Amino acid sequence: MSFVEQSLHAVIKGNNRQKYPKLVRHNQAALIQRISGDPELKARYKELYNHREYYTKKLALFLEELVDDPPNDDYQGPEDATTIANRHHALKYCRHRLSPSRRQLIKDKMSSHWDLQHSWHQQRQQISDEGQREIAELEGKSGNCDGKSSCGQMKLAGFRDQQLNMKRKQLQDKLNRFDENILKECGRLAEANTEFLRESRIPFFCLQPSLKYPELDDDKAWMIQQLQQLLGD
Repeated sequence: MSFVEQSLHAVIKGNNRQKYPKLVRHNQAALIQRISGDPELKARYKELYNHREYYTKKLALFLEELVDDPPNDDYQGPEDATTIANRHHALKYCRHRLSPSRRQLIKDKMSSHWDLQHSWHQQRQQISDEGQREIAELEGKSGNCDGKSSCGQMKLAGFRDQQLNMKRKQLQDKLNRFDENILKECGRLAEANTEFLRESRIPFFCLQPSLKYPELDDDKAWMIQQLQQLLGD
């Protein structure tokens, strides 16, 4: 008996059917065949299974997504998302073939991204507000000196001008560093999201390498917009 067969038997045997109704013995053979026949799925399954103490829910949802849902009479299109290369079929597939659990996972992922963007905006605004407040305080002090001031006061005013320039530069440097860090984080998140959507078998993101075409990135961006509308975000 192979690793996939042994481990799946154990997972299904210990499964809570109320939480994960698709993980039953009736679907075990189909799961074994699908995972064993796809090297990427097999590697992903092995990773989740070996860390199942930490990824119990993630493993169960991963397996449930591999169980085909009953056919939808309203859907007439490709059943394999890895072969879909046009927007019409892609949208129909997402409307009729994404399971409720997968929809919820994608919706949660999108929601967390909006929260993260809002948090970044607040952090940047806080840096800007604090810096502008310090600058305003220095400007107020500098405003006390006029053309009739003594030599000592004029020197003090010149020193405050230097402080103002330094404060403005420090603020701009802080904002630039913050923006650079956010840009790097956005790149990392973009890669993680692309992988997540590929694993979720979202059209365009899981397209077979031999079917890729120059406008694929445009269709991926379009697909994300459609998912946001479809899931109510």
